[in-house]
Amino acid sequence: MIRSILLILLLTIHPVFAQKARWVIKPKYDEVAAFSEGVAAVKLNGKWGYVNSSGKEILPAAYEVAYSFSEETGALATADNTLVAIVDKSGRLTQVKDKLKIDPRFATFNDGMLLVSNGRKWGYLNNKSGTLAIDCKYAGAQPFSEGLAAVLFSEYWYYIAADGSTRVRPNDKREIYWAMGFHEGKAVLLYKNGMGYIDSDGRELNYKFPSMTPPPDAASYKGENLVCREGVLYFDARSRATSFVDGKGVVTRFIKPEADEDMPEVRQAANSKYGVVAFDDRAIATVSLSSDTFASIFGNPATLGYTITNISQSGIENLEVKLNNRTISVIPSIAAGERQTFTLPLEKTGEDAAEAVALKFSLSEYGLSAGDYTMRAILKDLPSIRIEIPVEQVSVTDGQTSYPVPVRIVNTSATPVGNVSVSVGSRTVAVDLNSRESVELQFNVPASAQTINVTAKPPRTPLVSTSKRITVRRVEQTRELPPDTKELSKQIITK
Repeated sequence: MIRSILLILLLTIHPVFAQKARWVIKPKYDEVAAFSEGVAAVKLNGKWGYVNSSGKEILPAAYEVAYSFSEETGALATADNTLVAIVDKSGRLTQVKDKLKIDPRFATFNDGMLLVSNGRKWGYLNNKSGTLAIDCKYAGAQPFSEGLAAVLFSEYWYYIAADGSTRVRPNDKREIYWAMGFHEGKAVLLYKNGMGYIDSDGRELNYKFPSMTPPPDAASYKGENLVCREGVLYFDARSRATSFVDGKGVVTRFIKPEADEDMPEVRQAANSKYGVVAFDDRAIATVSLSSDTFASIFGNPATLGYTITNISQSGIENLEVKLNNRTISVIPSIAAGERQTFTLPLEKTGEDAAEAVALKFSLSEYGLSAGDYTMRAILKDLPSIRIEIPVEQVSVTDGQTSYPVPVRIVNTSATPVGNVSVSVGSRTVAVDLNSRESVELQFNVPASAQTINVTAKPPRTPLVSTSKRITVRRVEQTRELPPDTKELSKQIITK
């Protein structure tokens, strides 16, 4: 028997692969920096560029350094922090003609200004024109914050406005080691014997600070935080004092931590590259079967056809497809709206004529789960070998113990089969059948039998059988005289 497998879907809907998280930026980058204003710097093959939170590359990775966006603008530089250009969110570049350097701690625009240096003095670059708004003339300087920036000129710290005019001069006559940025109308000053607050008029405010002795050496003020004997002072990209942690771990907080931006999450994928995921319940793909019937010939696996369709708005890459926790396909890419069709073997595991199975499809893109779907199905054997007995009536004479019966075995499939066992009574014959071929066999059946039972069984396949009732007609045998008796009779009649 040739058998076919009938796959009956108990669920008729197409499986939809919904996910809790999806890749909005494919994991192909060596590094992905934190998002700022919906833009992240990305590193690829040693160079940096920018992508937005939707996954669009707004600037190819072709620069040695790319700083975080601020006020709709990012800064690009060489490895030694020499400013090359500024870029907006559309990817439009403004080249910087002057040879200027950036302090990597304060490399973002604040109040439209970027702190820069000509190698000797400090000034400020405008984020609209990419040119100097305030010349490099200060021995030290801090980023703008709340419209004011601390600058060091002639060994004195004071605060200037965006037009370069002096706005705040601290009233305290003590030597100021470092003037920091304003937050909510007040700024921290570091003195030789401690720290204090001033307001926007330069008046010192009454505030109890923790004990702190700032280091006297200038190199200490170039670090990412300020380490003193009593603890560590932390500051942000605007040089605003955020917190002080003493030697016992006690924290004094000057600025409350800002809430995390509602931005996608940076993740490392199974391929060791970095990408970005967003969390939602949107489906990205569907899977469907090519038919509800799949043929398995002579016990060989059926050919199951299935189609994966990308229904998302972006391409899917490195899509791994699993069936019952076994990887059956890895699809390099599927464009948005594209569908791709694949095949795989599917066979029964038992000998029963019908077998219920569970088909669980699972998708994952770069190791990120894209959901799964389980279908219930039934695999059923269908006969594909046909047995024919092309005789209706036979004649049996007295004394005849058996009669011949032709049996035709037909292979109705396009698949050849060997060693098909064909049995009638106690006799079994093995035959080989090519595609669509039929073979006729002769079997001797006892003269007393009027019902013929025939079975045929290909290897690894349940048998198929047929029965046929044959009319047996009995006839008397003609008796003839011996030749000499016939001659004697003639003579007698003649005489």
